[in-house]
Amino acid sequence: MRYRKLGVTGESVSTLAFGAMRLPHEPGDPESIIHEEAQDLVYRALALGVNLLDTAWNYHREKSEGFLGDILSPGERKRILLSTKLPCWMVETPDDASGFLDKQLKRLRTDWLDIYLLHGLNRRTWMKMRAAGIPEWGARMKEEGRIRLFGFSFHDSYETYTDVLSHMNWDLCLLMLNYVDTEYQAGLRGVLDAAAKGMGVMIMEPLRGGFLAGNLPKKVSECFRVTRHSPAALGLRWVWNIAGVSTVLSGMTTMAQLEENAALADSSPAGCLSPGELEAYKMAREAFLARAEIPCTQCEYCMPCPQGVAIPWCFNYYNYFTMHADLEQAKTLYGFIGERYGAHRCNRCGACLERCPRGLSIPDLLEKVHSTLG
Repeated sequence: MRYRKLGVTGESVSTLAFGAMRLPHEPGDPESIIHEEAQDLVYRALALGVNLLDTAWNYHREKSEGFLGDILSPGERKRILLSTKLPCWMVETPDDASGFLDKQLKRLRTDWLDIYLLHGLNRRTWMKMRAAGIPEWGARMKEEGRIRLFGFSFHDSYETYTDVLSHMNWDLCLLMLNYVDTEYQAGLRGVLDAAAKGMGVMIMEPLRGGFLAGNLPKKVSECFRVTRHSPAALGLRWVWNIAGVSTVLSGMTTMAQLEENAALADSSPAGCLSPGELEAYKMAREAFLARAEIPCTQCEYCMPCPQGVAIPWCFNYYNYFTMHADLEQAKTLYGFIGERYGAHRCNRCGACLERCPRGLSIPDLLEKVHSTLG
C-alpha cells in the first residue's frame, strides 16, 4: 500500500481509503448489512494497509457507524484514521451538533474522531452552518480533543466552494472527482486550491457511483486502446495521478473489488499517467458526457424516500439503458426492485429535492424512469 501526506496535518494516509457506504447488504435493503461478509471486507482492507475508514450518520440508513463500532477492536481503532460526518441538513444550532457528535461517538464506540466533516455542504446548508457558528463549534471540539481534524465534504458550485474554503483554516476536505466530472462542483480546480492551502484532499466518487467501473460503451472503450487496464483501474489511476490528492475513498462491496483496488493503489503514484494516456482520458470524457442522461452518483442523500422509492436504484437502471443502449437488460434490472421500491410509488412530495447534491428534478425523472422501464 502506498501512503501520502494528509496535507500539513502530519498524518500519513493510505492512498486507498475504505468508504463504508456500499457495504454488502440484502438486495434492495441497504439497512440490512450482511454482517459477516462486510466484516471480512473491512478486516481484509486493514490487512492490506488501508488506514482510513470513512462513514457518515446516514450511510446504510444509519447502520454504517454502528457496524464499524461493533467490529473495530481497541487496538484496531488506535491504528487507523476514523472519519464520519455531521448531518448538516438536520442541524440548526451548536447544541444540535454536539448532540449528533455524542451519538456518533457512542455508535462508533470511541472517545474521539480522527476526522469529522460537515457533510455534503451546498449553498443552503453552508449558509445555515455559517450563520449558526458550526465551523467555530468544530474548532472548539478540536480544542476539547473530541475531534482531531475538522473539515467538510462538498456538493455545489465552485463559487460556493471558494466561500467555504476561505472561511477558516480547515484541515481537510472531501470532494467529488473523476475523469468525467472534472469541471463539476468544485472540480479539479477545487482539488488544486485545497492542496495549495496545505489541506488534506480526500476524493469521493472516483468511479462516478460505479458507472466507470462497469462495461464501458464502445466509443469510450475505443479511447483507451493505449492501455490494458480494467474500467475500474482506469478511473482510479486518473485520480491517483494528481499530486494534490491525499487519498481516494472507494465504496467497495466485494472482496474482488478490494483486492484489485489495493493492488492498483500500490502501483499508482502521483504522475503515473503518460501524456498519451492523459489524452485518452480527455477523449473518453467527451464520449461519456454525450451519453449519460441522469447525473446521479448513487450517493443516497435523497434517501430514505417517504414513499419507499429506491431513488438511486431507479436512476441507476435508467442510466444503464442510456449509457449501454440495452433496454431489455435495464428493464430486467428495474424489475428486481418490483412493486415495493419502484418509481411509480413517487407522489411528488418533494422531500428528496433539497437533499439532492446535484439539484436533480427527482419526481420528474422518476416519472420518466417508470414510463421507460416499468
